[in-house]
Amino acid sequence: MGRCCICGKDTDGNAGGLLIDGRTVPICDDCGKILDSVETMEQSDPKRKELHTHLQETLKNNGAADAVIEAVNDIFLEETADNVNEFIESEKIEYEREQQEEKAIAEASSGNAIESLCGILSVFAWVFLICGIILSFVIGIPLTNDYYARSTGWSVIFGGIIGTCLSFAMIMLALSVASTIGKINDKMDEANEKIENTNKQLSKIASMLSSSENRKQKK
Repeated sequence: MGRCCICGKDTDGNAGGLLIDGRTVPICDDCGKILDSVETMEQSDPKRKELHTHLQETLKNNGAADAVIEAVNDIFLEETADNVNEFIESEKIEYEREQQEEKAIAEASSGNAIESLCGILSVFAWVFLICGIILSFVIGIPLTNDYYARSTGWSVIFGGIIGTCLSFAMIMLALSVASTIGKINDKMDEANEKIENTNKQLSKIASMLSSSENRKQKK
């Protein structure tokens, strides 16, 4: 048992309720039926305006709280679907613009940081390969001219070349793995940022729906 927040009449236990600031306050069956009928009416319907005027007078005569008056006015004046659609469209355009800007910045800076480093290190790897091969010949050829050290000289040449090539291959493999890891990290950062932006958009939409949705709630 309670008193209707709109007209002040007594309500029974099966009466509906009006959700105001997270709290449900009672409304009588008559006021509840009026609010129910509003849901199916167009904004331009004269009957809707007539019912709104009637409830405004009732609220005034009953000395209803400002929060109740605001809640009732929101029900009659809301245009939730259109506002949300416009909001979603504007957010979509803004999101696409931000994504393009972020992509351009990422490509120009952090997105290529690891790849740039790997590129520089790969140059040193090629220098190492060339110097290793040359050094193998420089050390090995003089030994091949010595009859007693000829086998040692060829061992130095072939061993140095093979060792240098294997080292070069390992370095390039490590750089390739590092570059791949860098790309994966960039993709993960991009995905996380998209998720964060999407959550922000959903939060805004939910807030808009919550603030402009029909505040009437059945117990």
